[in-house]
Amino acid sequence: MLSHLDTLKEKGPTLEYTKLVINIGIYEINKSICTDRISELYSYLSNISDKSIALTSLCILSLSIKKLNRIDIENEINSSKVELFDSLLSTDAFHVDIFREAIENESIYDITNAIKWSEKLNTQDRRSKAMSIILQTTISHDLELENHSFNDVVCLLRKVKNERFREDIYEPFVDYYFKKYESKGNYKKLNRVLNKIKSNYVKSKCLIRVLLNANNSEKNVVDISVVKEQLEKSISATDGFENKVELYFSAHKSLYNNDIKAAKGFKEKALQLKAENYVKVSDFAVYTKASIDLAIRCIYELNKLNLINNDDIEFLASKINLLGSEIEKSYCLARLVSCFQKNKNIDQADKIIEKYLLPLLDSFDEKDSKEFAMCCYHCLPVIYFFQYDSFENYLGGVYDLYNDISESILVRIVDYTLNDCLIYDPYNPLKKSNFPNLNYKSLKSICKVLDLSHNENSLIVISKKILDAVRFLKRKSKISKVQIDEILSQIRNNYDRFPFSDGISHLGYLVLLKAIVKNFDDKAEPSSWDDLTNGARAISNISDRAFLLCEIASLMPERSSHIKKSLFTESESSIKQLSSELEKLNRYSVLCENSFEFNQKTAQKFYKTALELCAKGSNSNSKEARLKFIDMVSRFDETFSSSLVTMFDDDPARVKSIDDAISRKKERQELENKFKKSADESEESLANENRKIARIAWDSLGNINAKSSHFNKAFDLNKVITNGQDYSIEYYYRVFSFYIHYLAEVYNGEDNLRQNIRPILDTLKSNILTISKLFALEEKAQLDTVEEKNDDYIVVSASNEGVNKAKEFLQDWFLSTKSNKVTIIDPYFDYESIEILAAMINRDPDIDVSIVTSIDSFKRLKSEGDEFLADTFKKYWSNNIASGELPSFSFQSLRYGPKHEFPIHDRFIYTENCMLSSGGSLNGYGRKVIQISKLSLNEMRATLEQVTPLINGEQKYFNQQKLYRSHDEV
Repeated sequence: MLSHLDTLKEKGPTLEYTKLVINIGIYEINKSICTDRISELYSYLSNISDKSIALTSLCILSLSIKKLNRIDIENEINSSKVELFDSLLSTDAFHVDIFREAIENESIYDITNAIKWSEKLNTQDRRSKAMSIILQTTISHDLELENHSFNDVVCLLRKVKNERFREDIYEPFVDYYFKKYESKGNYKKLNRVLNKIKSNYVKSKCLIRVLLNANNSEKNVVDISVVKEQLEKSISATDGFENKVELYFSAHKSLYNNDIKAAKGFKEKALQLKAENYVKVSDFAVYTKASIDLAIRCIYELNKLNLINNDDIEFLASKINLLGSEIEKSYCLARLVSCFQKNKNIDQADKIIEKYLLPLLDSFDEKDSKEFAMCCYHCLPVIYFFQYDSFENYLGGVYDLYNDISESILVRIVDYTLNDCLIYDPYNPLKKSNFPNLNYKSLKSICKVLDLSHNENSLIVISKKILDAVRFLKRKSKISKVQIDEILSQIRNNYDRFPFSDGISHLGYLVLLKAIVKNFDDKAEPSSWDDLTNGARAISNISDRAFLLCEIASLMPERSSHIKKSLFTESESSIKQLSSELEKLNRYSVLCENSFEFNQKTAQKFYKTALELCAKGSNSNSKEARLKFIDMVSRFDETFSSSLVTMFDDDPARVKSIDDAISRKKERQELENKFKKSADESEESLANENRKIARIAWDSLGNINAKSSHFNKAFDLNKVITNGQDYSIEYYYRVFSFYIHYLAEVYNGEDNLRQNIRPILDTLKSNILTISKLFALEEKAQLDTVEEKNDDYIVVSASNEGVNKAKEFLQDWFLSTKSNKVTIIDPYFDYESIEILAAMINRDPDIDVSIVTSIDSFKRLKSEGDEFLADTFKKYWSNNIASGELPSFSFQSLRYGPKHEFPIHDRFIYTENCMLSSGGSLNGYGRKVIQISKLSLNEMRATLEQVTPLINGEQKYFNQQKLYRSHDEV
């Protein structure tokens, strides 16, 4: 092994070499063999050129310094780490990429120093990511945070500002609490953390871990019943029936060995949910969504010539409700809306938004959940063009939780406006921007997003897209000078916003934006190109400086070709000064890309240097960057690509990688040509190239959408879909998606649409209807078996007959109690609920009725009638229930927390001596399957012990939140 150390040192990777030398050193210490091996390793690491690798290696060495009996050099190593870190901080820019492994290892050795490092990174997102890495490392290695309380650990979690990064930590964080910090006081803090989780799916996973750990613990600090209630609520709010079923089964699996009763209960709920929503939690769900989306494509094409009717729209909108996910519904509805917005049928688009999209968003009880944010991601780009005030209101809530999602929404709005296709479709434009249906009014409308963006990179991207569009309109004489100046003014108004508070601290992005403006119109930006170049050179961070010089070179006018070339060379000089191999590769990637557009020979020189860097690289993490360069070989002509092989003739693996890249390019081009022309193949049919053809079909759809490629009538669907082949639904979906748009593109006119696309839509509608009918029959069969009744409970179906049976059961029950008072606990009590209640008490005016409901329902009751609740009730009773006197009603609302939540999960109806538990609210009878059960005396007593203190005011707090009450009487 020792004889090969020098070879391993030369070939790398250095991190593995470091670990090997440390293990040999530990072996030698254990065997009392004296060597200077560790001193030599330290000396070697201190002098390697890649400072990122050196820093990580020294962090690894620190972990074993005691085992190696080298405490004498510990302080020296720590000083070297500080020096390396500070050096990398000032020269490199991809901080998470280059510091990840160093921070991971330093977290194990000295978490305080690792935190200190993370707080110095160059953006808020990167600081958040680094903190999440520290916490994940600490938890996964089961490390004890000496002299740190659980409150300190929670504070560390709060340093992860981005909720997206926190989601990776929450579940192991629960286990860590139970291992290291379990106590009643700390559990309150843990519970507060769990209550703030925005993804109900993640929250449910965490609550399952709480139940599992609590059942294994002997400390009894967790109220199991409360956690089960929290879990039920969280699963209920999780998007997608499949996710809910998965969570119920996960709870069953986790609890089976500790709490078999609860485990079986969760399993029963999973099976019941799966049975009741079979079409939403099976392969039918994937099939239905794909069919709906293909139908939307047909409508998009048919609507261009007004060849659809209201029945088509209503059918499709209603069938979208077959989907078991609100997020998927929002996606499909947004696509449907875009059919009409893109075809200037604004009235129809607005109707769908008003009837389906807005109610979907407003149906969310939790407007601060990730599920709601993801629905907004799909909906808001089309709502933006419907009603700006509504859009702005929804977007504000998303930004407060997930600023990365809100920025994606803004970029999506711009792309949706500029790209002439369905929203979320692929779009592959030519390099010379082409926006055939764009006009000034549309372009002007999206300039508002400039002010809404809070991310400097998004602002740059949006500004460049807008100016590319202006350039196109100018080329087509569709925009005036005054209008151009107005748009330029809106972009320049953002100059004063740099630098952004949570972003890069220097003014590099401002220099870049000015260069983009000057590239569009030399007179629009008073700074000269020399001023901008000097501004780039003034950036202290070498990596960002190299990037800016490269970008400015690409933006300069063609007449300055000699300056452009010198700037590309200057950019490379800066890249060569970087301390990290991975950072160099990332910057060379931009340099090669930009210079390729300028001059391929210049790009070839940079590309060769980058490949040489790949060849001698020692960082395993730069593998992805290397593969990217290998794949870029195919962009050059075959002569240059082949010449690269000689650079690595002593490295068979590298030669093979380049040969493979060249072969992939040839294969892709040949397959794409065969796909378009449907040419016969001698050995293997196109239909066998499943995954490759699916990708080509999707890319070809992007070409059709952008009108950037020629398609003739040679395409033959039977060549890519043949009998006897086993295709995935995704394969069918992608090929048919291309085919529908291909038919509309190649065969023009109304007759073509009637003969070729209308039959496809009708077939899709028929298939969707068949699936829904099959499901309806199965559902009916289930409901026929659940119409049960006895003295203690009733299970009623979602039908008018079910409502009547429920009324009969409740009336018999109340009569048997011989009581003149009844209390109803129902968070969704409304005026429709009164009809059920009236039937139960047989409209008897001598009955006292007490209603306990949520503050939202209480407010609705008061807002839906006259000024006084008593007057509204009397009017409703006399108009809908019975003439004469009405019973005595008293109302009480309960709420806690910032979201005004109701503290009682289940619905109850009870008198002094008897209690019913209802599986749903009174206004839900007849709408879904509901079980109403009579509780035993013990169950009633236990329930009253929980709810009575909440109702009578004895309990002042719920879930560590103050409890509020409101009263009214009728």
